[in-house]
Amino acid sequence: MSTDTKVVKINTELFGMESITKQLESCIENPPHIFLVGFPGTGKSTIARDFLTAYFTYHKVSKKEQKEYWVEISSHQDRGIHTFRQILNDHVRWIAPKKGIYRWILIDDCDTLPAISQQALRRPMETFDHITRFLFISQNQEALITPLQSRCHILLIEPTTSHETFVEILRREGFPEGSYTSEAYNELTTISLCSIMKFQSLVRMLFALKKAEGWLYLEADYVRKSFDPYIWIQMRDLFTMLTNCKWDEAQKQMYKIWELGYSFEDILFELEHSVIIMNIIDHRAWYNIQQFLIQSWIYHSQSRSSILDLMAACGEVKPWSVRP
Repeated sequence: MSTDTKVVKINTELFGMESITKQLESCIENPPHIFLVGFPGTGKSTIARDFLTAYFTYHKVSKKEQKEYWVEISSHQDRGIHTFRQILNDHVRWIAPKKGIYRWILIDDCDTLPAISQQALRRPMETFDHITRFLFISQNQEALITPLQSRCHILLIEPTTSHETFVEILRREGFPEGSYTSEAYNELTTISLCSIMKFQSLVRMLFALKKAEGWLYLEADYVRKSFDPYIWIQMRDLFTMLTNCKWDEAQKQMYKIWELGYSFEDILFELEHSVIIMNIIDHRAWYNIQQFLIQSWIYHSQSRSSILDLMAACGEVKPWSVRP
């Protein structure tokens, strides 16, 4: 047996993910089932796909063959138990794997995956463990049932507020230090709600504008003009209304935001980001916003995802002050 060890690197555009990529690289030869957990915008789906690409590259599986060895089940698909079983059976039954190479089933957005569909995964994970690996992605670790979690290596991807991370993203995307004001930097972190993915996307758009228009120095006024922070103000006001139990005002505010083109999921994701960066200290305020978010995601899991359903979730919250 050869004693040569191949150095494996996961090629990713994400920055600030060194600890996660190191853990994934260390097990790329014979990986376990994997469960990636993190807030929206932390790069979970991106790093998952980058890992699978690196895995197949390491095992010399061509890009054409990768399509046969890798099935992705996203939240856009029907994920009822019968459809789910059919997808799993088709993938396991008909693809003849090369020796020593796993098939992969990537299941994104497990937060909306029905519990009955998750139960249907228990037997395939046991029966085909010698040839198949599952990679789960979720915002909340508790979204995946315990029997599935117990079979996975769980990786928690933490949101970052590191100044060094955002400065490095700016540098990589064409904005070295000295080419932007501190006010412009602050505007970008505020508008992106400290999401690495959103921050990187905004910086790339600004660099495209820089090339097209020929300016050299990025200022806060230009950022404000390019990315109207109006929605940030609207979301901040909604957040304040919810934490202060102003339910009628919150419902009206939700409708205003919905009219701007934001969906049920968009509003919840933005609120969850607000929870991270606002650093709530008041226990009553924390309780109220968490109760609203929990009830809203319950509605979402029941396919109740209209703006009226989101507004109705306000009526289901029992504020701390009126609880027995």
